[in-house]
Amino acid sequence: MNNFSIEISQNVKIAQKPAYLTDRIFAYLVDLLIIGIYVFIVVLITFGVASDTFALSLLTVLLLPVLLYHLLFEIFNNGQSPGKNALQIRVIKEDGTAPSLGDYLMRWILRLIEISALSGVIALIAIIISDRNQRLGDLAAKTIVVSEKKPKGLALNFTYSENYQPEFDQVVLFTDQDIQRIRNIYFNAKKTNNANTLEQLKLKIMGKLRLETKLRANQFILQILKDYNFITKNQ
Repeated sequence: MNNFSIEISQNVKIAQKPAYLTDRIFAYLVDLLIIGIYVFIVVLITFGVASDTFALSLLTVLLLPVLLYHLLFEIFNNGQSPGKNALQIRVIKEDGTAPSLGDYLMRWILRLIEISALSGVIALIAIIISDRNQRLGDLAAKTIVVSEKKPKGLALNFTYSENYQPEFDQVVLFTDQDIQRIRNIYFNAKKTNNANTLEQLKLKIMGKLRLETKLRANQFILQILKDYNFITKNQ
C-alpha cells in the first residue's frame, strides 16, 4: 500500500497511511449489522399496526435514517461511522483537513450508486486500482479514508510528578483528532527512523500553536503529547 502526503504549510508534506481494504470491508460489515438490527426493530414496531396505510407511512419514516446513516454519521462524527470508529479509520481530505458538508454529500451520493445499487463491486474495483485506496466517491470529493491505528510496540506511557506543569499550554488548541493524527505520524516516523518527517511535524505544530522551541523534534513532539494528555486527563 502506498502512503500519501498531506500538505501542511509552505509545501511541507507529512506521510499518512490509507486504510487497508480489509479494514474498510469490516467497517462496512459492522455498519451493516447495526443497520440490520435497526431495520429488524422497525419491522417489529410496524408489524402490529392495524392500518396498512399508516404502517407503510410509519415504516417509510423510520427507515429514512437507514438511507442517511453514513452521511449523518460522517458529518456529525468527524468522518466516522460506528464501523469506521470500531476499525479506527476516518474520512479526511487529501490535504489532511476535515471534509466539508459538500464533500460528505458527494461521497454519499456516489455511495448510493457504487455500493448500495451495485453491491459494492464498483467501489471494490476502484479501491483496488487506486494508489490511495479511494473509491469513486473519494475521488470525486477529494477525500481519503486513513488508518488511525497505533503501530504495535510503540506505546507511550507518560508518568507525571506531583507538581507537574505543562510546558506548552497551547496544546488545548488541538482536538482529540489532531492529537491522534500527530501520534500516528510520530509512531510511523519512529518506526521507519524518518527524522525528516519528525522535523516537518515539529514545524507544523509550531506553526499551528504559534510558538518557538529549541527542543529537538522528537523531544518536542513527545512533550506536546505529554502535555495534552495531562491537561485533558485532568479537566
